Amino acid sequence: MKNLHAHYVSLHNIKVKTPFKLILEEINISVHQGQKIGLIGNNGSGKTTLLKIINQTQSISEGKLESYGTIWYLPQLNLELFQSKQNLSEYLSKALDEWWGVIEILEKKYRLIVDTTKNLNQFSGGELVKIHISMAEAINPDVLLMDEPNNHLDIDSQIIFQNFIKAYEKSVIVASHNVYFLNQVVNRIWELDKCLIREFGGNYDFYQEQKNLEEQAKLRKFELALKRKSKLNRSITIENTRFERNKAFAKKLKQDRDRGISRMDKGYFKSKSQVRAGQKQIMFQKRVEQNQENLDMYKPDINPYIKYDMISNKDFSGKHIVEIRKGYISINENSLISNLNLDIEYGERIVILGKNGVGKTTLLKSMQDNNKEYLTGDISKSINARIEYISQNYDLVDPNQTLIENMKRYNPKASLNSIRNRLRDFLFFEEEQVNKYSKELSGGETARLAFAMITLNSVEAILLDEPTNNLDINAKNSILNSLVNFPGSVIIISHDIDFLSKLGINTTYIIKDSALSKVELDYKEDNILDKIQEII
Repeated sequence: MKNLHAHYVSLHNIKVKTPFKLILEEINISVHQGQKIGLIGNNGSGKTTLLKIINQTQSISEGKLESYGTIWYLPQLNLELFQSKQNLSEYLSKALDEWWGVIEILEKKYRLIVDTTKNLNQFSGGELVKIHISMAEAINPDVLLMDEPNNHLDIDSQIIFQNFIKAYEKSVIVASHNVYFLNQVVNRIWELDKCLIREFGGNYDFYQEQKNLEEQAKLRKFELALKRKSKLNRSITIENTRFERNKAFAKKLKQDRDRGISRMDKGYFKSKSQVRAGQKQIMFQKRVEQNQENLDMYKPDINPYIKYDMISNKDFSGKHIVEIRKGYISINENSLISNLNLDIEYGERIVILGKNGVGKTTLLKSMQDNNKEYLTGDISKSINARIEYISQNYDLVDPNQTLIENMKRYNPKASLNSIRNRLRDFLFFEEEQVNKYSKELSGGETARLAFAMITLNSVEAILLDEPTNNLDINAKNSILNSLVNFPGSVIIISHDIDFLSKLGINTTYIIKDSALSKVELDYKEDNILDKIQEII
């Protein structure tokens, strides 16, 4: 049905606040047909709140929402969904009547055969995302809202999903921190910052260019205001010195004045001098205030960022952290990887690629805990080498424990002071934050907590399964910098091309046809995604 209005959704002067916090203010935006909008902002900036407002599942404090089309919201995967015992058919039937159409899309587009009697907690993150994307395609709304939809997707699925968004004729708003994805699919950027929203035309790179130009112009104005401040301070100092000198000179000459001047005339000259001095002080004060307004207006933004050092024992340099010979990985008697031979040397940067379900996650998890249930063969690890693993659904975090309780459980010998310091490193500052239950955290906050838990003590190898899922761009860059400077080994499963290109990967493994093999890839090449798709 043709949209009879100029837009599907309009928000007018929307404000959202709690008794303790202002979340959104003066939001004035519209969604037009054919727009592919990338919604960006730091974790906690209000992206999910804004999507829920448009979906009309979030109350507002002030303002007005107008909606003229059908809207469907794909939420961000969270711990509760990963742990849900609701079966798939029940879940789908609540979203749409002809729910079996979702199953057809899964099989046709993603070649994924699912058992609809299985509980949601039995599906992988990648499978859950594919299920939700297929739901979106089956519903085909006028406005499709998506919160971090490409998390957990393998390379094949990412390309299929990107093509789906590109070909979508209606409107899409996608909250994402995946720079590569945003550059491929969006034609507009909404930036949420300090409770306000700004619109930019083009993809993420164009937005970044505009932001850089703005920051440079802002910095030049700030520098001019600083110079002006210095000049004003010098002028005020000179004027004060002149005033004090004239005052002393006048006092000295007071005795020598013509005694014939009347008291009234003396008062007149004195009053005139004071008025002149006062006028100059008022003039300088106004100039100082105006310049201070410029300083406040053009002061460069300094966002809080994650800053931490990962401790590692460099005595392991040159040694093998993990060695596997003639390994075999299977789940429920289903063979995933045969004749597995793998050496991981201290300091290596390794990425493991492959389609969903080929055994990447099982391999990583088995290396960390020597799980003989899934991995058999000749396996050896360096004595006293600490290997830490963060899964894609952060299952080391207990959702029913507070942040401090999670930190203490994972690091039982750590002092409360060191725990609080580490939480501050990961931007958990307030008492209310560190003592709330982890199930109340956003995806990005859960990821930050997981990194805080594993990095409190020395670690020689870090195993990461899709670590950038849910992280905002600033947090991702901060963790990236820490990993680049980390002397130990990093073994990563990731389809975030932008992240891999900056991490300094020196070894790439592909899991295909039940075999692990080494390949040569340059993650900075323009067509790297197509090359990966070809070999997997």
